[in-house]
Amino acid sequence: MPDLDPRPTLARVPRFRFRTEAAVLATAAALAACADHPFLRADPPVTNGGVSVGLTGQRCRRRVRHDQNGILDLVLALRVTNAGPTPLTITPARLVFRVRGDTATPDDADAPLDLAPGGAAPIRVHFRAWSNARCNEPLGVSFEGAIPGPPLPPLGFIPEGSDV
Repeated sequence: MPDLDPRPTLARVPRFRFRTEAAVLATAAALAACADHPFLRADPPVTNGGVSVGLTGQRCRRRVRHDQNGILDLVLALRVTNAGPTPLTITPARLVFRVRGDTATPDDADAPLDLAPGGAAPIRVHFRAWSNARCNEPLGVSFEGAIPGPPLPPLGFIPEGSDV
């Protein structure tokens, strides 16, 4: 039977389905753009034992609550490269955020991933630090427990030029 409906194909898609798909696409785009800001200053990639980790992007925001406690909301994008001879399992949830001698573990992070020799992969971690840390001060991330092998030195960075 021929299709006699004169409406364009998209018009026949139920509204709830279209809205749901649009919401999913918008959320995916927002997450992809979460850590796409350049750093004011960032250490060069660190390397040890054939493993290299570098910072590729960030999003930093600080909120001050009514009780005057600050919350630093930081999303980091990193790139891990395995130039070594053996596969690695990277566990982003074990990265450690460092600020003024305090540490925090991620509130959210990519799932563990296996990295073959010669491979490279992006990872994303989201930290929330309950302190008066600011986006325009020196911060750091360390890798002990997150990346097997010889220890990598921590990476230092300053996300933004201002804290507004």
